[in-house]
Amino acid sequence: MSIISAPITRSPGKVAIVYHYPNIEHQVSVNLIDGVDINDLSTLQIDADHLADELELIMPPSATWSAWRLLSPTGQVLYRAALSNSHVGAHATDPGMIAYYSPTIKIMGRGAPTSVLQGSGTTYFEVFTRNAFRFDIGQTNINTVDANLAAFMADLNAYLRYWADFYGQHADTTGDVFCQFNAHEQKRNGS
Repeated sequence: MSIISAPITRSPGKVAIVYHYPNIEHQVSVNLIDGVDINDLSTLQIDADHLADELELIMPPSATWSAWRLLSPTGQVLYRAALSNSHVGAHATDPGMIAYYSPTIKIMGRGAPTSVLQGSGTTYFEVFTRNAFRFDIGQTNINTVDANLAAFMADLNAYLRYWADFYGQHADTTGDVFCQFNAHEQKRNGS
C-alpha cells in the first residue's frame, strides 16, 4: 500500500503588490514557486510588474498601485521597490454595489503535485475589490461569469514563477471564488 507523502520543498517567499484606495493601504501576495531565487531582484521585478499588470483586470478604477514587496514565507518584508509603472484598476464598477471598503474576493487554488504519491496544499489570492463585483450580505461566492476575473485566473494558472501552494508547487485555480465583507476592515475604516 502506497502512502502519499508531503513534498519536501517549500515556497521561498512571496511577491506582494501594495495598493491603495484613496488613503487606505492594502497588500496582496502570491507564493513563489520552489526554486525561484529570491536574491535575483531583477527577475522578481519582472514578476511583480506582471502581477501588477494582471491585477488591473479585477480592480476598480478607485484602486491604484505603484510599489511591490518581496516577503518571506511568513510575511516579513525582505525588500521593497517601485513598480516599473503606476497602475489604476480597469474593472468596471457595478452600479448596484456601494463602494464599501470591506468587500473582498478570495480565489482558491490547489498545488499540482509533481508525482502521483506526492501530496499538495492549498493557496489563495485575497484582495479588496470594493464595488468591482456585486455580492450581497450572506453570499459566499461569486456566481456570475466575469471575463476579467476568468482572464486573471487563467494567468495565475499559466504564470509559472508564482501562484504556488505552501510547498512551492505551482497551483491550479479550483474555480472557487469566495466573497465576503471583511469585518476587521469595517471596524477599522467603516463599511
